[in-house]
Amino acid sequence: MFLRRLEVSGFKSFAARTVFDFGPGITAVVGPNGSGKSNVVEALRWALGESSSRALRARKLEEVIFVGSRTRPPAEKAEVTIVLDGIGGHDGRSQVSISRRAYRWGESDYLLNGRRARHRDVQELLLRMVGSTGASYAFIGQGLVESFLQMRPEDRRQLIEEASDVQRYRLRLEEGASRLGRARESMEKLRLVLGELAPRLSQLERQARRAAEQQRLSAELAEALALWYAHAWQRSRRALADASRRLDQAQREEAERRRESGACAEELSRAAEAVKALRAQAQAAAEERARRREAVQRLEQELALAEQRQAMLAARQRELAEEVRSLREELTASPWPEDEDDRRRSLQALLASLQQEMTRAQEGLRQTEEEWRELSEAARVARQRAEALRASAQDAAARATRLRSASGGGNRQMQSLQEQRQTTVRRLAQVVHALRELARQDEALAAQVRELSQQAAQLEREARQVAAQVGQIESNQAQRRAQLEEMRSRLQFVQDLERQLRSAAEAEGAVRVPGTEGALFQVLKVPKGLERAIEAALGDWLRALLVARSDDALAAAQEIAARGGERSYLVPMDGLQPVYPLSLSRERGVVGVAAQLVRCEPRYRRLVEALLGRVIVVEDLETGRRMARRGLGTVVTLDGIVLHPWGAISAGQGQHTRQFTVRLEWDSEDVSKEVQRLNALIDVGERELARLRTHLEERNGLLDSLRRQMAALEQERARLREAAAQQRARLAQLKGEMRGIMASLSRLREQEAASLQEAQALEERAAQLTQEAREAEAIAARLQPSLEAAAQRRQEALEAVRSASARLASVQGELRSLQEEGQRRLEARRRLEERAAAKESQLAQAQAEGERLAGTLSDLRGRLEEARRHLEAAARAGPPREAIAAAEAREQEARQRLLGVQERLIAAERALAQAEADVRYWQSEVESLAHKARADGYDPDALPPPPATEVPEGLEERIERLRAQLRRLGSVNLEAEAEFRQLRERHDALAAQLSDLEAAEAALQRALEEMERFLERRFHETFQAVAQGFARYFASFFPGGEARLRLTDGPEPGVEMSARPPGKRVRTLNQLSGGERALTALAFLFALLDANPFPFCVLDEADAMLDEANVVRFAQGLRELSRQIQFIVVTHNRKTIEAADAVYGISMGPDGASRVISLRLSDVAAG
Repeated sequence: MFLRRLEVSGFKSFAARTVFDFGPGITAVVGPNGSGKSNVVEALRWALGESSSRALRARKLEEVIFVGSRTRPPAEKAEVTIVLDGIGGHDGRSQVSISRRAYRWGESDYLLNGRRARHRDVQELLLRMVGSTGASYAFIGQGLVESFLQMRPEDRRQLIEEASDVQRYRLRLEEGASRLGRARESMEKLRLVLGELAPRLSQLERQARRAAEQQRLSAELAEALALWYAHAWQRSRRALADASRRLDQAQREEAERRRESGACAEELSRAAEAVKALRAQAQAAAEERARRREAVQRLEQELALAEQRQAMLAARQRELAEEVRSLREELTASPWPEDEDDRRRSLQALLASLQQEMTRAQEGLRQTEEEWRELSEAARVARQRAEALRASAQDAAARATRLRSASGGGNRQMQSLQEQRQTTVRRLAQVVHALRELARQDEALAAQVRELSQQAAQLEREARQVAAQVGQIESNQAQRRAQLEEMRSRLQFVQDLERQLRSAAEAEGAVRVPGTEGALFQVLKVPKGLERAIEAALGDWLRALLVARSDDALAAAQEIAARGGERSYLVPMDGLQPVYPLSLSRERGVVGVAAQLVRCEPRYRRLVEALLGRVIVVEDLETGRRMARRGLGTVVTLDGIVLHPWGAISAGQGQHTRQFTVRLEWDSEDVSKEVQRLNALIDVGERELARLRTHLEERNGLLDSLRRQMAALEQERARLREAAAQQRARLAQLKGEMRGIMASLSRLREQEAASLQEAQALEERAAQLTQEAREAEAIAARLQPSLEAAAQRRQEALEAVRSASARLASVQGELRSLQEEGQRRLEARRRLEERAAAKESQLAQAQAEGERLAGTLSDLRGRLEEARRHLEAAARAGPPREAIAAAEAREQEARQRLLGVQERLIAAERALAQAEADVRYWQSEVESLAHKARADGYDPDALPPPPATEVPEGLEERIERLRAQLRRLGSVNLEAEAEFRQLRERHDALAAQLSDLEAAEAALQRALEEMERFLERRFHETFQAVAQGFARYFASFFPGGEARLRLTDGPEPGVEMSARPPGKRVRTLNQLSGGERALTALAFLFALLDANPFPFCVLDEADAMLDEANVVRFAQGLRELSRQIQFIVVTHNRKTIEAADAVYGISMGPDGASRVISLRLSDVAAG
């Protein structure tokens, strides 16, 4: 198998889709720093499931997505696909593609051959194909090649295990151990279940025999009950039929009286409607008259207002006509001056002439100003340049003098720096020697710490095991003590109650009741889980006293009443009346009849049936409501809610019953035996706890001693590290001082040469500047006469401009005044014309409104005459009063007839109600009988008719006798026989399963032990191969050198590494140079790859620390391994590139995205 293709899109710097095609051999990836070469390596690791942020250089998932640039938008997702070829039979494919995608909103997924998959699926695929999920030594990141030398021995052992391809077997071993644990747990559970089933089997066998007897008695009782219910059903149905006939007759009588009442009511309704219609006509006529009167009044008001408005308009028309005439006369009396236009034109001509003169004067002034400014600026520049040149010449001469005097002091400073350099070199040699000695001591201490850590880890594991055993035993002890306390409280409770009852009976002033047999709660035995239900059903009767004779009970009751004592409950045992308990069929949610669920002695059975025979125990309230609706008796739930048959509900615990709570089905002897058994178990547990705690203290003491030793060693290592840090800081300081000294020496030499050159140049510059200053002063002297003549011409031009400006301002003021006066006259005439036009418009509007108002007045007068005629007609409308009085008399007569008919209807309704009551009574009797029959399991409608009309003699006594026999038999499990067969089959099946599991456990244990031995053998074989390969590759890299691997001591030994290049004596790997360390690490890597070749290997700048000669050896090693391993190498070295079969060049475009070009060297050579 090898890597066929890599497709990258949106991953880090690869914004666009980029495809890398890989072939066998070596593929080199080259390019400048920062172009994205390492991103190719990270893309491969990421696609294979890498999640380490350090390995991917990305703290968050979204950081692997292209972030964009100024010219390219960010990508929405990153996707990497790798294609593996030569799979050899996976799902019938020769190639498999693995893809991983990440979206900017945080989602990520995997694809296998284009189908969505899990990370686990990818790992399992790699495990099947290459025996590993990705060997850690197959991906060597940038700068990590030397990490092989810095690893702990345990970490190198992990690499050897990866190379030995034991990961898949290690997973199987862990899976087998897990299966073994689950099998042992299953066996323990099976043993517990079998132990629980054994007593249940014998119990079910006894219950099956009792169930057969119960079925025989139930069959006889069912036959007798069927005959009794048939007679009772026939009698009740006959009485119901008679009541139904009487009901039919009463219904017919009531219907006839109701028909008569309806006819009378209809007649009364017609009379009332007639009266109502006449009254409505009278009311409508009155309303019409009022409406007509209001219309006349409204029209009269509108006519008066219109006439008033007409008078006001006439007066307004006269006022407006007078105002218009006055304004027209005022316009005619306002004349316009005739000579004003001539004066304006002459002033405008004079103004134009003066403006031309002003323009000419300003132009002359501008020309003289420019001439004067040019001459002034030239003279000023010449003077300033002369002054600056003289100052520069003096400064250059002074600087030259200072530089020549300073060159003598530089020689003394250079001599002092040379002495400091020699001293610093000696100090550096001392610090380096001290650092090497500290490193040697730290390595020796680290070895001691590792050995102690292994011992401490073993002791910690043993201590944890012992502590777990202690915790388990303490938990068991706590449970046993809780059970013991509960048993003791039960025994104490019963004994305390008996003492209280005896004390109450013997107390002074207490009523003595002869023949008392005890309290009711003392004779009851209630199964576990039914305590609250039985307590709620009995209530205060729990503390009732059982008295043998009725006379004694009555005498005690009279005495208690006479003394006014607390209310008491007495039950005479000879005066109990038989109460037939309910017989219920099995239903979901129904526990049973309370009397059949509790146990007592036979002589108290009639008492229990009297109190609990009609009490049904149910599991929950919903079932209780369903049973209560049947009306069979009182219903009580397991949590003590009581539903009475007459609708009431009670809940909670009574104050008097709290001290008489019924107890579980335990007697004193059983409780005492259980207390003894629990005490024995607790003693055994305490002895085991003491032994384990002693063992745990011993282990903890040893562990503390080891930890103190480790702490002392760690303190010593910390001291050494601190000393090394101080030495390294001193070394860095000395190196910095050395660099400063060398820089100062170089700077002083350069400064001395530069100072001499600069002094000579400054002297030459000073002479040149002095000559240029003299020339500038001569130019300024020549410009002075021309400047004075230009100033005289500038003053003359300025006077001419001022004179022309004064005359121009005078003419402009006179012309402005003339224009403003004409404007004022025009504005006044315009306002008079506007006022006159407005008044004329108002006059026209007033005249038009007067004409409209005249038409309105004429219309209002006509409408008023018509409204007065309508008012007179409405006054004559409406029905006469005599017709209304006659209609009211007829209504009264109809009401009297209706009252007589309703009295007869009421009498018929009373007879009907009585008949309905009789029917309901017999229906209730029939339904009650039907409920009782169904409760006993009979359908009354399906019962055959009785053979005789009278009930057979002794039938009820026979029923009572059968029920008594069933009660004595007690509660019976009807499913006992079937349960017994099922439980027996289950017991046999579980026993067979236990036997199979025990055999499987033994086989699995043997297989695990064999797997452990195989893994250890495989590890040592691989270790030998890697050690030999390491020595061989190291010798090829360093001819004459030697290197070896060895195993450390311990149950899981680590791997120590040593190397010695030719001609050197080194004690630790830290004493090797950078290139030697790199080649040693590469020798170890090549040995791992040689021992277990991974299909492909990725190296990111692994040759960065090698010189050209060593790069050649590295390339030879690559070529040798490339015959069986495919290499992708990121490199900058020319020799490594020359050894490659194909080259990919990576560059960074202006848009921040990586670009790729490919080259196959074989094609270039052929071309």
